[in-house]
Formats: sequence, structure tokens, C-alpha cells
Amino acid sequence: EDGALSRPLALAAEAAASSLLRLSDDQLQEGLAAVTLPPGLPRRLHLTIQVPADAPPGLYEGAVQLLSKGELVVRPLRIRVLPMTLPEPERPAGIYLELAPALSWFGGDQEAALACDLERLEALGVAPLSPPLAQDPAALGRVGQGLAGHGMSWPLLAYTPLKRWWAQGAAVAIEAVAASERRWRELGLPPLYWSLADEPRPETLTALLAEAALLHRAIPGVRLAAHLNHPSQAPLLAQVDLALINAGFGADREQVERLQGMGKRVWLYNLGTPRAAAGFYLWRSGAEGMIQWHGRMPTARPFDPTDGREQDFLLLGAQSCQRREIGLDLLRLQQGIEDGRWLRWLAQAAQHESEAAALLAQLWQRTPSRWVEAAARPEQQWDRDRLAIIRLAARLHSAPVR
Repeated sequence: EDGALSRPLALAAEAAASSLLRLSDDQLQEGLAAVTLPPGLPRRLHLTIQVPADAPPGLYEGAVQLLSKGELVVRPLRIRVLPMTLPEPERPAGIYLELAPALSWFGGDQEAALACDLERLEALGVAPLSPPLAQDPAALGRVGQGLAGHGMSWPLLAYTPLKRWWAQGAAVAIEAVAASERRWRELGLPPLYWSLADEPRPETLTALLAEAALLHRAIPGVRLAAHLNHPSQAPLLAQVDLALINAGFGADREQVERLQGMGKRVWLYNLGTPRAAAGFYLWRSGAEGMIQWHGRMPTARPFDPTDGREQDFLLLGAQSCQRREIGLDLLRLQQGIEDGRWLRWLAQAAQHESEAAALLAQLWQRTPSRWVEAAARPEQQWDRDRLAIIRLAARLHSAPVR
């Protein structure tokens, strides 16, 4: 039961800023105890099955049983374990993450809550690319140590600290960023990119460029980032090291190559089809990472769609440990990450297997290099493309997959 996720129906806003409500099953609850099967209302379960690292290869068979209103439903389950281990994805895909808001309002063990979030994300293979970072260098360093303990090796986006420090004055911001950078390096942690601006308005660009220039002069080697969702924000590229781009700015491969030609690192962000964005399209675009909003951002009372100015964004649920819920989009993101792991295996196999090289070339050709086309592909096509890789892996290991 611990690995089962059910999809209860609840009211949700139809769009981010909409007041129109609809029935939705996009928020999943862990466990089967509360699941019922009313007539005429199909239900879907998502099962997470951990295969031990030392499990012998072969076919494993079992069943899923669900008792509802005196009726027993049994569905067969077949798992084939291949004699191989997938590599980690070449390009990270993950989420923005903040602590449960209630911990800020009423107190609570924030470090324990963060550890719980990180354990869940690690189990899913999802990177917290923008973790909750404290507003003082010492506490920020402790968060970094916690991330390192969970195997974090990717560059990280410091989304909120610079903006909040700058609101207290340039001197405060420079001192805090410099101290944080020193502490981060002492701990041997992955690079930090400080978010300078998030989808800025055109009239703010002059001030932001001046802020960035001052930071670069005062802190040699500081890395700055900006979220760009409109071509009018392009002047910021002169002062940032990491450009986060979405469909509004242009997220096609051609755009990614243009920015990389300017010496910028490029991440995709907030693309509306998480599986495509985190998997095959991330690979095809050439971007170095992908990040999705938002791990946990209720606008008011979580899961009450009538309370708040807009839709809740809760990929991880309101509380990660006490109330085990995740958003369906987090599972879609996870599937994209798994696609990326299979693609990396295929690229490695292509170096010495002609069949793998041929399949890699085929997938490259049929994966769109324009985001609008990739987003329009049905999810079943990504399933088929991944299955083609799995079948090849099984053939190479003499273990047929049906």
C-alpha cells in the first residue's frame, strides 16, 4: 500500500488566475485505505515499485487487489527486471521548492521538513534545483549540507535570497551574497546561481542591469540568473550567466543554441507539458536543465479553491510528511526524467552498438526541435519512443519485453 497513489476527485481552479472551478483528479493521495470504486466512475492507481539493487534479472508476477463496497477487484501485475542499471540523466530536471508555509506562520522543525521533502524527491529521482534557502549565510550553508547529503551534484538556483537582500539595500545584499559564496565554496557544494529577476517588466531593466553590474564588480565570479518570458527582456542577457527561458521568450532549439553561442547556460522553465519538457524535448533542445514551478505554493488555504487569489501550485502537497500527497504533474515530470535516463543509456550504447546508434538517430529525427510541436505530441508517443529503447536494451541483454 505504501507505494500506491490514488486520485480522489476535488474542485480546482480551471486555470492559474481563473475563478471557474472544475472537478479534478490531478492531486494524488498515498495509500489505498480511502479509495472507493463507485459505479460509472473509473479510478486510476499509480504504483511505485522499488526493485532492490540485488534483485536477480527475470520476470516477476503478482496482482493488485482492491476491496470496495464488498467487491474485490484483482488486476495482474508483471515486472521484468533487466540485468542492467540505468545511468543518471545527463541533464537535470526538477522543481522550485519552498518549505510548507504553515512552518513559517506557526513555527515547526523546518530542517526536518526539508529533509522529508528531499527524501521524497530523491526517491522519485526529481532534483530540487531551486531549494528553500535561508536569508543568512550560516543557515544557507546548513541547507547546502543537507542537499549534499542527498546526492545533489547539479548547479542550484537561489531564487529568493538576492531579491530579498537587495530590498534591504545594496550593501546588505553584497555582503550577504559574498559571505554565502565563501561558505558554499568551503563546503565544496555545486555552484549557486543567484536569481536577479523573474519575468521583469521592461521599465525595471535599467535598474536591474545596474544592480547586476554592481554585483559583478563587488563579487568577482558571482553567477547571476534571470527568468525570461518575453523578447523585450533580452537586454538582461548582457549581465546574466544562466538564462531560464520559456515559450514566451522562445524555447526552441534554435533559441537555445543562440544563447549558448553567447556563452550563456540555458535552462527551460515552466513549460506546460512536464514529461516532454523534462525528457525527450530537453534532450533535443540542447538546454542544460529544466525546472518547473512550483513544489509548494498555496495561495491561501491549501486545497480550498474558493480561498485565494489564484490556483494552488502543490506538486509536493501542502505537507510532505504528515499528509502524503503529490501533484500528478510531478509524476509526469518524473516520467520525463526516466525518459532522459533511457536516452542517456542509449547514447552510451550507441558508441559500440550499431542498433543503438540507428535508434538514437531515429529518435533525434522524430523528436521536434520546436517546443510548440513537442508540446502537441500525445503522451503515448513518448511511451512508444521509450519502449523502443527498452526493447532494444532487452534484446541486447537477451531478455525479450512484450
